[in-house]
Amino acid sequence: MTMKIDGTYIGIDDSSITTKKSKVRQLVDIIQSDIKSASSTRKKYSVFVSGGTNLTPVTSSLFQTVFDQDHTLQTSNAMFDMTVGLYDKSVTYVSAANSGTDSSGKVLFNNTTLMMREKNDIYKQYAQVILGDSSSMFKVPFDANITSTPTAQVDEAIFININRLFTRDKISKESFAMRLYEKAAIVDVDANYSHGSSVEQNLEANPATTGESYVKIYDTGALSSKKVSPIAGEFGTLKNDASTPVDVGLIFYDLGIIVLDAKKVFKSNQVLRGLVSDVTNTTASQTLAAPTGYADGITFTKGTSVFSGSFIPEFWRKGSIDDIIDHVCGSRFGTGNLTAFAFKNETTINSSLIFCRAAPSQLNFSTNPTYTDSNGKLRPIVEEDDSVFSYITTVGLYNASDELLAVAKLSRPIEKNEETDLSIRIRLDY
Repeated sequence: MTMKIDGTYIGIDDSSITTKKSKVRQLVDIIQSDIKSASSTRKKYSVFVSGGTNLTPVTSSLFQTVFDQDHTLQTSNAMFDMTVGLYDKSVTYVSAANSGTDSSGKVLFNNTTLMMREKNDIYKQYAQVILGDSSSMFKVPFDANITSTPTAQVDEAIFININRLFTRDKISKESFAMRLYEKAAIVDVDANYSHGSSVEQNLEANPATTGESYVKIYDTGALSSKKVSPIAGEFGTLKNDASTPVDVGLIFYDLGIIVLDAKKVFKSNQVLRGLVSDVTNTTASQTLAAPTGYADGITFTKGTSVFSGSFIPEFWRKGSIDDIIDHVCGSRFGTGNLTAFAFKNETTINSSLIFCRAAPSQLNFSTNPTYTDSNGKLRPIVEEDDSVFSYITTVGLYNASDELLAVAKLSRPIEKNEETDLSIRIRLDY
């Protein structure tokens, strides 16, 4: 390699070049209100349509994206995607299937369930990408023995894909923390029992207003127990902050993917109430009589129905993917400006340090035409015994073919004369 400083070439040997690697970490903080808001910061993609003869078509997303501000603004950034998956050998899936398959071999489900195939397909897609086999199951911990620990099997999974803009090269180990509510709150009775109200419709209720306790989830122990998958890279186990911590999920640092076991994170047997998508409701509008203590009934329209059942398995079978994500985002993270989850990302920077040295006899002249006057006399020399000098402003790095590779600009001109042994360090990051 050769350097040229203000027009003068000087060779650079290998002893003047060193390389190093450094890491830069940045804290990412995702607040509750960004996850809660379904109308502005959370975007849906209604691509799925379910219907049939004498049934109402129902649309739903296969995933939803959470933004850091109103997603219709050009300055908004997608923070993460969320979706759900269902293992095809789980009780939730198998018990919902009818006996038999269709002509293409697909498992048949009755009309009281929704998007069962799609939930299973999503699970398989993540299993293929992370585990290398679409038929594999997720386990918490990752390397658990299902025979001896059957509860390690993840049947109902919540998948969170954090955007590359926020994870950078990877998530830093032992930096992840999340807090959410195990139960959806049932708020006080009031006079209005319509959809969207706060009366026993805990599918959308705000748990923070009723004193429901939240659980914290960490990737504790990841630094002291390094684990690497040949397919997904480094990973860790997520644990809750119970007095006896329970393994509730997995975090894949290189992929930026979080896998939560819904059955362990949330109270699976809690009864939920509210409106969900329903292909069997073909009536334009219906009103369900109000129970004792309520002034109004529930009015629901074509394609929706009143749901009342356990979070798992009933809601995971009955609700669409949008219904499940809306509930988790709307009722399990809160609505304030507190932190929902946070982590540190990690960026690896490779650097080449090049030391450009000029001996006292070098670079004291300049090839700039203004360095001499019209008579060819050096301008810096006034008297014949004056020492020559120059000011260095730019360094160019060239290869053996005299091709310019990089240019370095000094922050200010540096004087070079016969009494100066100058060394300039150039750092190239990539």
